[in-house]
Amino acid sequence: MILLLSTLTLFAIEPVDKSALARRDCTNDWQGIYKIVDSKIRESNYSIKSDIDCREIKQINNYNPESVMITTGRRNRKFVICLSNEKKIPCKHIIGILKGDNDPVRSITKVFGLKRPKPKYLNETNERFFFSPKLLHGPR
Repeated sequence: MILLLSTLTLFAIEPVDKSALARRDCTNDWQGIYKIVDSKIRESNYSIKSDIDCREIKQINNYNPESVMITTGRRNRKFVICLSNEKKIPCKHIIGILKGDNDPVRSITKVFGLKRPKPKYLNETNERFFFSPKLLHGPR
């Protein structure tokens, strides 16, 4: 009886690693739109993946794929990779950081293996480039 009580007390005192439980529960959500985008960012030498919680991943995967767009932004003096389902809020989710202080359009096209957009006019600069994850080829 004393052995049983001491064993139960030991388990009750041991802390629970909530982040490990959250990561385990989140693995089922790593599919759809987020999985494709995440794999491109992880595989690239031009970007660093941002930490995103399960709630945010679920939110991204529940967006209508037709409305999702990816672009660049700037946070804390660094160029970031943004994902959104609203044109008015292009950096709704920061999903990665572009390495270096290079041209963000060139960097994001390298990360995702896309062709750099051509300007409509000879001296026009492309400060921001929007594209749909539908352009990315990967596991669905």
